[in-house]
Amino acid sequence: MGRPWSITGRVIKGKKFGRRIGFPTANIKIVNQIKPMFGVYSVKIIFNKKTYKGIANFGVRPTFGTSSPVLEVNVFEKNLNFYNKDIKVLFVDFIRKEKKFKDSTMLVSQIKKDIKVAKISLNKK
Repeated sequence: MGRPWSITGRVIKGKKFGRRIGFPTANIKIVNQIKPMFGVYSVKIIFNKKTYKGIANFGVRPTFGTSSPVLEVNVFEKNLNFYNKDIKVLFVDFIRKEKKFKDSTMLVSQIKKDIKVAKISLNKK
C-alpha cells in the first residue's frame, strides 16, 4: 500500500484515566470503520493540516476494568485540545499487544517504555 493505515474520528470526552496517570489522551470511538488489533502503536496525528507524533492504544483498558473498545491517543506535543474535533490517526508501527497490569504504577512504567519505542520508530519514518 505504501502508506500507513489510518482512522479519522471525532474526539470524545473520556473517563480521564490517561490524564490521572500523567498521559492525557484524545479518545476516539471508532464507528463504521475497520478496527485495528488491540494494542499499542506509534502514530502520527493530523489536525488542522499539521502533523503531530504520538502513541495510541486501541482496546478495552483492562487495567481499569472497562469493556468498550476505544482508541486513546497521547500526543507528544502538550496543550493541544481536540475535544469535539475530527482528527486523523495514522498507524505507523505496532509496539505491543494490550495487556492488563497489576496496578497503575506498573502501567505507567510500561507506558514510559512504549513512548521511548514510539519516538524511535517515528524518528525513523
